[in-house]
Amino acid sequence: MSRDLIVRNNHLIKKPLSIDDLVYGSTYAYGTLDEYDRMVEFDKIGDGPVVVYDRDHIGRGVQIEELSKKQVKLSLPLPATAYDIDVLFHLAQRAAELWGNNLIIDPDYESRINLDDIGAQKKADYESSIGILASWPSSDPGPTCLPCALFPISVENKTLEAFGSETNYDVFAQYLHERQKIDAYYTRGLLTSLPDVEGVSSLYVIIDQGICILPFKPKDSYRDGDDVKECDNYLIAYWHGENLLKMEYDAFLEKVSTEKKKPFDASHWQLPAMSEDELVAIFNSR
Repeated sequence: MSRDLIVRNNHLIKKPLSIDDLVYGSTYAYGTLDEYDRMVEFDKIGDGPVVVYDRDHIGRGVQIEELSKKQVKLSLPLPATAYDIDVLFHLAQRAAELWGNNLIIDPDYESRINLDDIGAQKKADYESSIGILASWPSSDPGPTCLPCALFPISVENKTLEAFGSETNYDVFAQYLHERQKIDAYYTRGLLTSLPDVEGVSSLYVIIDQGICILPFKPKDSYRDGDDVKECDNYLIAYWHGENLLKMEYDAFLEKVSTEKKKPFDASHWQLPAMSEDELVAIFNSR
């Protein structure tokens, strides 16, 4: 589910807008996501989805679905924070003003929003997002993975439901921002066949001097002909010079002291920035 807005260029001679035009005068930033919904190119437009977010309130982020000389199409995944909704309407209003248009198209409700009515519409969207959170199916014990501006965040369903009130709505924004502002490296499994390991391995490469996010229990799959199979091995790896150090996934996490890891969200660990020497010592401890 998403909140979509469209702005059309009414000028006779149509000139395209840039994202820098849209974010001008704001604290907003943008970047490109990879296939794992991780932002990997900051302040750049790459091959993946481009997302704009508020640096001071990093939440779901607004996706630029189209940015042509004819129109701008924006999409915000729901439920969203109030700050995300502000980003959505800021971008739409900027596009409309730069193109001499006083209307924003709302395809969700098949209507048009006058620029003078943006304040009232934003308030209505805040209330709508609160309602979505309040009705979240908390009876489902599993967490929900929310694609967010910088990387996905897993939240327990009962926690999402608890955010669904006027009192707790801003706590939802704080929850997302606190997890994304830490400049962490969000690791994903790389499928590979290693010469000294039998079968297909999922390799989680970590870095030194940086916070790393790792799943509690990885589960990755690969295609074998017409069949989809779970990976045979899960490993954590670290490039030490030209050498790739590797270790069984669970064994590595057991070697990391409890003081050095804490839950990041409902499905992941957060490991603090460790030095090269610390990591090498863990990989060499057998």
